[in-house]
Amino acid sequence: MRRTAAVFALQGLGNSALALPLVCSLLERYDVTVHVKRNGSERLYAELPIDVRVRSYASRAELFRAPLDAADCAIAATPTGRSESLGVARTPTHRRLSFRGHWSLLNLALARPPAAHDVENNAALGERAGVAPTAVDVGPLIRGASHAPDADVVALHPTASTRAKYYPEEFWMEIVRALADRGMRISIYAGPAAAERDFAVGVARAGGSGVRTVLGAPLGEVAREIASASAFIGSDSALMHLAALSGVRTVGLWSFADVRRVHPYGRDAAVYLPREVLRSRHFDYPDRAPGWLARARADDVLEILDGRRRVDFTLPARLAASTRVHLY
Repeated sequence: MRRTAAVFALQGLGNSALALPLVCSLLERYDVTVHVKRNGSERLYAELPIDVRVRSYASRAELFRAPLDAADCAIAATPTGRSESLGVARTPTHRRLSFRGHWSLLNLALARPPAAHDVENNAALGERAGVAPTAVDVGPLIRGASHAPDADVVALHPTASTRAKYYPEEFWMEIVRALADRGMRISIYAGPAAAERDFAVGVARAGGSGVRTVLGAPLGEVAREIASASAFIGSDSALMHLAALSGVRTVGLWSFADVRRVHPYGRDAAVYLPREVLRSRHFDYPDRAPGWLARARADDVLEILDGRRRVDFTLPARLAASTRVHLY
């Protein structure tokens, strides 16, 4: 009889995406229930071709009241906050795996988060559950093992969960025009919110009729299309993480997050990084897009895509290729 595992990944949609390699590795030995926040993460796991049970919660209070099934082990994915710790503490199990230990205010105040990338942090938790980490490439799983990426398709994701991560519209329009001039097939993805749709449609106009917009589509469908593209350029988002984890050539356009822990992680990933972020010590969400995003140049990003721009440094990876960092 197979053992059971409960994985709690109750942060943002991007963090839920970063838990995907852990979940896939656990499936080799466990029947897995994934507990996620009701923010789109539940659709991501429900729509991907993986055999997991999905439970979602709108709030920590709902998680506190919900009956949780017994499991052979309960895992708090990183980044681990109060919700993950609460879920692991409430699960009837003899084995609780977390970087923060049991749920308590004292523990949350004193425990320090791990310093590695969250994919590697989660892999370390998988090792403690008896699952050996493997190289990260979920692309064949998402797009289908028999489907190879399309050589002339570029996926663009100019929006994100917050306007604070949006690069300027004219920057995106220059990228679209340049890719269209190369004869590339361009697909632009955005979520269902009106602000995202309007921004994506405005960017798409720069490429004329040859640009395809995908607005508010099911996440599983979007993930399959992005995993089948030859390249991805996009904001720091769940789609960026899925592209990198799928082995797609990925250029992540950074804004303000801690690049050391949540950069795109895969076999061909790069980050276009403002120098100010490298010097930051605090990574709270700002009220508006940082002023330094106005310095971004479309030509820089195209050079990164082509492999022609100098690499300033790399972020080493244990389960993938090092991520290339290009400062501006």
